[in-house]
Amino acid sequence: MAATVIGPPRLAPASPAEPLLALLDLEPAGERRFLAPNPGDSRRIFGGQVAAQALWAAGATVEAGRAVHSIHAYFLRPGRGGVALEVEVEEGTDGIARSTRTVVVRQDGEAIFGLGASFQRPRPGLEHALGAPAAPAPEGLPPREHGGRHHRPLDSREVEVAWDPGTGTARRLWFRVRGPLPDDPLLHACGLLYGSDMGPLGAVRRPARAAGVEPAMAASLDHAVWFHRPARADEWLLYDLTAVSSSGGRGLCWATLHTADGTLVATVAQEGLARPSHRREADGSITGRSGGAA
Repeated sequence: MAATVIGPPRLAPASPAEPLLALLDLEPAGERRFLAPNPGDSRRIFGGQVAAQALWAAGATVEAGRAVHSIHAYFLRPGRGGVALEVEVEEGTDGIARSTRTVVVRQDGEAIFGLGASFQRPRPGLEHALGAPAAPAPEGLPPREHGGRHHRPLDSREVEVAWDPGTGTARRLWFRVRGPLPDDPLLHACGLLYGSDMGPLGAVRRPARAAGVEPAMAASLDHAVWFHRPARADEWLLYDLTAVSSSGGRGLCWATLHTADGTLVATVAQEGLARPSHRREADGSITGRSGGAA
């Protein structure tokens, strides 16, 4: 089923949520093909942007009433701001209750991102969920100052947590899309997915920094989200991030997302590059920022 209308409802240009909606205003360019907005001139595109655009395109080709329940994505090449993004949804499967789609995002003819998504009709089943961690209310925390343009659609508040090697607790924060969004479940899933790429690499860096090593090379490799329950991306979500493992130049983070009343709405996993910073000494040797030989 090919989409004919892909853009979300638009808000007034002054609305704080408009930057996110503008990114999802995809232009049909053929059967299951779209052109995605990619403003700016940054050297790297924020991964959450491309992921949200790919999910929006996939959802536009799925029968109404089927909500996304999982995505699995790979960051193949760094994307560049200001260069057109071509989004292609490959033909998937459509069963009685589930649909699957695969999306490839290209830039200058090269694939930079791939996403697989699965959608399902709501159905009854077993109910169980982890509880939410303790955290102060977001309203009492200072807003985070983001230097990057890609965080403009988000309001986020950092929660101070101590690094715990036993549990892996590495980071905790609140986030939401700035301003109210229209009542579209797929749109809110895209907003959640956009925000979920903010934080995992920082969590992976936490154990190294606690050991006195400053990781310099960091880039997302793959990203997965399981959507357990409906959630509004324009309401506060508590993001609890755990540093699971670092080895082979890679680091793995998994995380949970809870609403303000403690309901678990999504689980996230991301692996990224995690390498120590190096410097070249006068004698030509290379050492890590912690002072040890590298």
